[in-house]
Amino acid sequence: MYCVIQTIERKKPPGKGYSKELIAKYYEMSLNGQDMSHWSYHYSYNNYFERNIKTAYKISIHHSYRENGKVKKKQFILITVGYYDIADRYFCLYEDCDRKIKAVAEE
Repeated sequence: MYCVIQTIERKKPPGKGYSKELIAKYYEMSLNGQDMSHWSYHYSYNNYFERNIKTAYKISIHHSYRENGKVKKKQFILITVGYYDIADRYFCLYEDCDRKIKAVAEE
């Protein structure tokens, strides 16, 4: 058994990136004469970084064996992960593919 990582090109870009702005707003208020003013923060809703890289990686496990003298091969695709999933640290092979890895190991 061995692991194969193939580079593939997706047809569409992955969508919006992170917001370009962090907006801070100060709210002045009081309750029963006590100052309850506070700051609030949120990201902008309409101004995002563009994500143009369409590269993705298909991770699979290949198993070669002989049956009646002929070489046969099985391929188990674990996951296809995008460039930005890896760049943003949202991808972990053992967390995202745990169930599929166990299924392949049983087979």
